Amino acid sequence: MYAERVLAKPELLLVLVSWSAAAASCASEPVTTGCASDADCPLFMRCEGRMCVAVTPADASAVDAPEDSAMPPDPLDAEVSACAGDIRDSVEDFSLEQGHCGWRYGYIAPATDARFVEMTVVQTDTWWVDPLRFWTHIGRDVMHPNGVTTGGGREPVDHYAVRRWTSDASGTVSIAFDAARPDATCGNGVLVRLVVDDIVVTEKALDPGLSTTSFSADATVSAGTIIDFVVDPRESQDGCDSTRLVARITRR
Repeated sequence: MYAERVLAKPELLLVLVSWSAAAASCASEPVTTGCASDADCPLFMRCEGRMCVAVTPADASAVDAPEDSAMPPDPLDAEVSACAGDIRDSVEDFSLEQGHCGWRYGYIAPATDARFVEMTVVQTDTWWVDPLRFWTHIGRDVMHPNGVTTGGGREPVDHYAVRRWTSDASGTVSIAFDAARPDATCGNGVLVRLVVDDIVVTEKALDPGLSTTSFSADATVSAGTIIDFVVDPRESQDGCDSTRLVARITRR
């Protein structure tokens, strides 16, 4: 096991070679007496029978590398740990890194291009298309589209906000979401859609006022299956369209 670690990290091999050379030199030195433990002995020597004896190159192969030469933790290990398990939760998994735990954050401009486009601007822990030009954004538990009928100096164009998850394996999953429109004072509501591989599974309306909706269904997926949670400005009006949406995908 130690040999594998050394080969995997060349600098550890250099430490071992240097240690072996020094130990060989120490082997010719007189033996020192009066030790109670290894801590009482010089570098590259150890306490045996109350005497300090040199550590030979053969002994060094059984000694672990110095602590300060240990391999640093692999950041990929943290990624795998964070995304392990059978449940993907849009709130728990939210990240300012596209693709984390299979999630991506983007939009569709239906009037010009039906393709999904990833958002590239991050501001105050939220993904934006462009905060100065459009209302379209996605946060940890919020989604907001843009509409032709808009305000605040934003451009009059329809954007569907899309929270996308891509499956990395085949099997059956349970897909569920809870959506709510927290602003009860204005606007004409939004449409929330669940789309699997470009097929609309359901569409729910969140009407004006404080309204909520939920949905769940099972689906068969394979590696590369795309699941989209979409917020549509409904009749192209984006006033008060901030929508709370929590999505969960559970492997069965």
